[in-house]
Amino acid sequence: DDELRNLLGLVYEDGTLQPGATEQTATFNRSRFIKEFRHRILDDELMSFSAGGISKFDGFTLDYSGAYSRAKQTFPRRQQLVYRSNLRPNLSYDFRDDPNEPEISIFRTQEHLNLDSYAFRQTTVRSQDTLQDELAFAFNVDIPTTLFNTSASYKFGARVRLRDITSDEENFRDRRAGSAPTASLASLLSDERSQNFGYFLGNKFDSGRVIDYFKSVEQTSAVPATRRVPQSTETDYTASENIYAGYAMTRIDFTNAQVILGLRVERTEFEGAAPNFDLVNETFTLNRARNNYTSWFPNATLRFGFTENLIGRFALTRAISRPNYRDNVPRISENSDSAGVIVQVSQGNPDLQPTLANNIDAGLEYYFQPVGLLSANLFYKDLEDYEFTVVANGVFDGRPALITRKDNAPDGRAYGFELAYQQQFTFLPGALSGLGMFANYTWTKASINLPGSVPGRTGRSPLPNQSRHTVNLSLFYETDRFNARISFTDRSDYIDEFNLDPRLDTIWEGREQIDFTTSFDVTKRLNVYFEAKNITNTPGVRYAGIRERVTEYEEFGATYFLGARFNF
Repeated sequence: DDELRNLLGLVYEDGTLQPGATEQTATFNRSRFIKEFRHRILDDELMSFSAGGISKFDGFTLDYSGAYSRAKQTFPRRQQLVYRSNLRPNLSYDFRDDPNEPEISIFRTQEHLNLDSYAFRQTTVRSQDTLQDELAFAFNVDIPTTLFNTSASYKFGARVRLRDITSDEENFRDRRAGSAPTASLASLLSDERSQNFGYFLGNKFDSGRVIDYFKSVEQTSAVPATRRVPQSTETDYTASENIYAGYAMTRIDFTNAQVILGLRVERTEFEGAAPNFDLVNETFTLNRARNNYTSWFPNATLRFGFTENLIGRFALTRAISRPNYRDNVPRISENSDSAGVIVQVSQGNPDLQPTLANNIDAGLEYYFQPVGLLSANLFYKDLEDYEFTVVANGVFDGRPALITRKDNAPDGRAYGFELAYQQQFTFLPGALSGLGMFANYTWTKASINLPGSVPGRTGRSPLPNQSRHTVNLSLFYETDRFNARISFTDRSDYIDEFNLDPRLDTIWEGREQIDFTTSFDVTKRLNVYFEAKNITNTPGVRYAGIRERVTEYEEFGATYFLGARFNF
């Protein structure tokens, strides 16, 4: 991924908030604005090898597998060039008429178009490498038998997964006057307008000229003038996660029912480390985190055939979701790229625990001719240590910071129902018999209890990342060699991040999307395909507490894929 970005930054925090501000309007005097160009390259590489087999013996079957994989993510270049205006105008905004496109004063007064007022502020250079190695081994033994005068089987097995992760970042900033581009800002700009919705931001940077400048800096100096030590060390981390699992189960096949009873046990051994830099004494310490735990996962599943076409299902299960490694190690990462006063920081939490879910599921499925299904399902999830995100004010590197951190809620719950319908219309004549339809609707009510680490927030709060309503509709056409599908999805709002002030919780607005996919088997081995995603260019919107207080309004555009697959 090779990304170029032009940015006009309005730094309200450099000014002073004036009396009379409301939740939708405000004025700051003597604020600043900056003009920035960013070049970022991201490389993702994945290599994997796997092997396995099945051996049949008298009385049992053994299957076994082994795998090795290496994933590497590299930011070989992440560079910013920043100019800051010496003008200190009053800046105001007004969200009352249109929160998606608020009125911003600078686009009336147009101080940002005065190129002579800009002076070189800084260049920043960042690089980051993250490497993950994984070894996995597994085996399963299946023994057919008879229980209660009916066919049954015993099955047991084990699995080992060993992962090691390292992440290293380097961060440099250069504010020396001698490192500024020799060309003027005006000569670094192109003739292309930078237009963000209704806002004219000025002309875009000429990417070729700025990249040539970045290259010249690299050639004349091994590194920029200042290595930002906290940013280059405290975001680094190492982690290892070893999981040892074993299970045993039995399946009993009655005339109209099938019963599965089982138990799985998993031992997780996690260790992570990240350096901490003491700015005062200029010393390093290595902060370590360890989290070893054993988890038990019972399972009881019943499938009952009321009739040949009507099937009932009931299940009691337990599941686990482990934290991401970077969220579980004691690291600190500055995410802001520009020259603003308030920086954005993400912080690891060594005390973060895995989320456990105790689940009850029950449902009915009715199969009908030709090739159709109607289903209704109820579910309930009891949650332990649900992971959520909290944003709070703090200090980083001596500056005010917004610190984002993961935490655990002691308990939570989610319950609801799902309705689904699927059918291929084979009863239609001729070529129309390839038509079909799929539809489902899910209603969910979910909540958690926030812990004491979020002061002032008591009682239940909505479960993050969970919409109340979700709809999926799809119309498809299938033959032996060709298929096409147009799909519509829709979900309602959900909370994304908690703020210490509940009025400023970050919420993702509900969003609908239309996608299209098609593929054709040219031969038995060759398949060609085409995909179009987000055809209607539906925007993504985040807001703080109320819809009138929009914090992000972004249109992603449609994305198209064209390709071929060949099977040897």
